[in-house]
Amino acid sequence: MITNLEKLRLSLNDIGDEAATAIANAPQLSNLKELYIGSTNVGNEGTNALVTSKYLTKLIKPNYRSR
Repeated sequence: MITNLEKLRLSLNDIGDEAATAIANAPQLSNLKELYIGSTNVGNEGTNALVTSKYLTKLIKPNYRSR
């Protein structure tokens, strides 16, 4: 189940701000501990959504390097 997901690697996929914001707003991802979004074309808007997400509070290894 997605609610048990602890690691998500999206690097090298052109997800952009819209998908990053969707991830940030997904309560189903509240157990996520590692998120990799390097080279995904996520800009300031998407990064801000991820950093301020009320659901992604368990992240211990966020990798927000993008573009």
